[in-house]
Amino acid sequence: AAGGGGGAAGAAGSAGPADDLLSAAGNPFEAFGQAKHVAPASQWSISISDQAKYRNIFLSCNPAEGLLSGDAAKGVLMKSKLGFDALAKIWNLADIDQDGYLDEDEFAVAMHLCHACMAGDSVPDALEPELVPPSKRQSRA
Repeated sequence: AAGGGGGAAGAAGSAGPADDLLSAAGNPFEAFGQAKHVAPASQWSISISDQAKYRNIFLSCNPAEGLLSGDAAKGVLMKSKLGFDALAKIWNLADIDQDGYLDEDEFAVAMHLCHACMAGDSVPDALEPELVPPSKRQSRA
């Protein structure tokens, strides 16, 4: 990421989406296996291609300091047409550190669970270990 400029991603109302993406998260192509925070598919059951897709959606929600509030994520999650109870349960499962926000990895878990439910699965009562992002596994140990 470039080190110049004093404008925060959400500060200027006229900033375009490309400006927000560049200033918010650095290289958008890192999700293809080159970033140290992206685990190989064998370690995390969310595929590299899904991680990349969910990363782009995450960035389109204009995360603040790498985090999405419930309000910021609500519109995307509501597109699943799942009920409020299911979405609340998905949020609680995905918010692994229980801080009330979703970071990029937690958002990927939420999206993965939404897609699984849309395909007919039930919302699990707990995350399976392989669904916990590698970046969050210490939080649950």
